[in-house]
Amino acid sequence: GTPLHLAALRGDTAVTRLLLDAGADAGLTDSEGHTPLTLAAGRGDLATVRMLLGVGADAGGFDGYVLMNLRPVHEAAASGSLETVRALLDAGADAGATINGSIGTGYNALGFAIAGGHEAIVALLLERDAPPDILGDTDETPLGLARRLHLDAIAARLDAAGATE
Repeated sequence: GTPLHLAALRGDTAVTRLLLDAGADAGLTDSEGHTPLTLAAGRGDLATVRMLLGVGADAGGFDGYVLMNLRPVHEAAASGSLETVRALLDAGADAGATINGSIGTGYNALGFAIAGGHEAIVALLLERDAPPDILGDTDETPLGLARRLHLDAIAARLDAAGATE
């Protein structure tokens, strides 16, 4: 990757700012296909995510990692950072966007938030129109996943959103 990838991965906002001010391209992918935005989102690094969005990084763009083709909002939902998810959604990320790689095809950010037990992120994604019944390649619904993981509060939110099992 580039120095910007490393700075974003480490959460070094001073170096990230310096590199961006010097003209570093926030849209480049590293050798595994990751963008600086996806790396920062995966850490739940709100400051770096905002900085990258501020220079035009694509909030809804696919990471180029071919096994999963994650988007920054998937990584942020998995990280458990509510404010990072909110920043990405506010910048145009689609709450219902699914991954389309060879692993996990069909899952959206809601599934990642449920798997991590992040109730507040589940609530935000549902509020922002994430479909509550999306099926991934395992054919398990979000409600089924929440129940299997004994996440009663999340299951109740999904029930209230009209999810089926």
